[in-house]
Amino acid sequence: MRGLGFQVRNTGKYKKEYRLYATAQWSEGGVQQQKIRSISIRGIPRAARRIAKVLVSCHPSHEDKDVQEMTEICWEALEETIMQIHRQDQYPTDKGLDTDRRLQAVHDFVKESPLLSSE
Repeated sequence: MRGLGFQVRNTGKYKKEYRLYATAQWSEGGVQQQKIRSISIRGIPRAARRIAKVLVSCHPSHEDKDVQEMTEICWEALEETIMQIHRQDQYPTDKGLDTDRRLQAVHDFVKESPLLSSE
């Protein structure tokens, strides 16, 4: 696995302006692969499990891994990434998008989530 991360994406004007996503990225046979899963307020465990299932079923280096073990790794990584963005008030890959609103989406997620402490 090359990376496990977290994104805030613009979803258009008829939905909430920004939505949270978990992302897994890896290279397979020289081709970059990516799976993205939506995260709701209570959705980190579900997103982590879905990504873990994708990794175990799709990526040769993870096919012998236990889905539950991979889920725990993904869950911890997503929580840490979210809290890092929340604490530092800095999104790692800005690329000129509306950083203030993207950060606000992360802060709102942390504030509303019963699974994360708002340290």
